Amino acid sequence: MEPLPKGANFVRAKTLWEIGLHLAGNPTTPYGGNRDMIITIGSGSGASFRPWLRLATGSAILAEQVAKGDGVDLAFVNPSALLTQAYRGVGVFSAPLPVRIVAVYPSWDRFVFMIHPRTGIRSLADIKAKRYPLRVSVREDSTHSTLGPAQPRRDRRGVRRGHQGLAR
Repeated sequence: MEPLPKGANFVRAKTLWEIGLHLAGNPTTPYGGNRDMIITIGSGSGASFRPWLRLATGSAILAEQVAKGDGVDLAFVNPSALLTQAYRGVGVFSAPLPVRIVAVYPSWDRFVFMIHPRTGIRSLADIKAKRYPLRVSVREDSTHSTLGPAQPRRDRRGVRRGHQGLAR
């Protein structure tokens, strides 16, 4: 990371950032609590603060707020697949939103399957062959849970899609 520019205003901004990070990073705060941040860049040199750019962290549901221009201009969201759903108007989004990907921050995510031994399933091929009724859970945050009980759906054009809106 590059060093901060010189000047008292940047030291104050960094101090505010550190305070916000400490509050949002409280390990006892559950998902859905105050864990996200918005950083607003603007000018406070007049009688009131004038925002120029507002950047936020959070779930991809923020795509609706970004599209409306409702207090967030750019959002750093996870999972990125939900942004594709927002753009296409599928899954949890009822209509396409005028959003675009500006950048992708790669992360080394893992996808793990766990299944009880009593099922006798030992591979993905077994799941397909037995047509086993799966329940899929994705993290603690409900906005990451775009997969419910495994059941195909059709998009607005009647095209068969993957489970709960994910293209197959």
